[in-house]
Order: sequence, then structure tokens, then C-alpha cells
Amino acid sequence: MYELHVRHTLTSYIHLLGPFLARISNLPSFYHTCRGDRHIWLWQCFEIYGEKIRATPNTVLFNTPSAYASIYAPKSNVQRSNFYHIFPRNENDYNTLTTTDVQAHAHKRRLLKLAFTERSMKSASTFVERHVDRWIDLWQFQDDQAWSRAENVAERLMRTKMEVIIGLFLL
Repeated sequence: MYELHVRHTLTSYIHLLGPFLARISNLPSFYHTCRGDRHIWLWQCFEIYGEKIRATPNTVLFNTPSAYASIYAPKSNVQRSNFYHIFPRNENDYNTLTTTDVQAHAHKRRLLKLAFTERSMKSASTFVERHVDRWIDLWQFQDDQAWSRAENVAERLMRTKMEVIIGLFLL
């Protein structure tokens, strides 16, 4: 079984370049993930090896807009991996990002297209800009020399976000 795995792994992507150790093991990717610099390592690999690289024996990464368009186009011959199944909180919590079924994803995209038309985006933009400007004004300080009191920014952002969402709903 191991021989079949190695033979398949080494021959099906043999034409793709990448770091030698990454072609035969997941260790380089794991190492850089643990260090927190995997994104920099991948960027360096793209700089060295070009637009297509092998990050692990079974992972091929592309770095071009045309590749992204051809992979994620509605009629592409590619299915999203099971990686997207880790995001939902339960089995009924699939959204447009995490849906791997092509037909269900297409249905969700059609519904989003109805909501996010050019006209609706233009009408909502002034409302959102007004709220963002108001939020920025609240953070302006009267005296540049004095320290302000500690604030929970996450809480204030949550309130502002909820105001915008509720306001958009009432438009």
C-alpha cells in the first residue's frame, strides 16, 4: 500500500516543482505552519519555482488570477476538498464559502446575486459611509497629548456592525 501511495504521489505531480522535501513529506509545510510563517515560505516558493508549486506531496498551489478563475468557475472540473468541511459549526451550517456541492453552491450564489445588485450596492454605500465616518469621529481625540481610557474595540466594532446591518435591513 505504501509503495502504491509513493508511486502515485511521486509520479502524478512529478512535473511540478517545489522544495524537494515538500515533494515527499508534509514536514516542511507543518514546520512553517508551527512557526507561523507558512505564508512567507509559500511566497518564497512561488518566487523560486514559478506560478505552480507542490507544497506537500498531494497539494498543488497556483498563484495566478487565471488559475483561480478556472478552478473556481461554475463549470470547472474541480471539486473543493474536504478542508472546507471543518468550518461549519454543525451539519446544517453550510454557507456559500463552505459548500462543496456544486449544485448547492450555485443555488446559494444565485440568491446572493439577487441581493447584491449594482443598484442595491450604490444605494447602501452612502449609508455605510455615513456610519463609518460617524465611527471614526467617535474615535477622534480632543487633546493629542492626553492618553485616553482603555476601550474594548471589538465590542464597539460589534455594535457599529450591528447598527449598519439593522440599518441596511430597514432601508
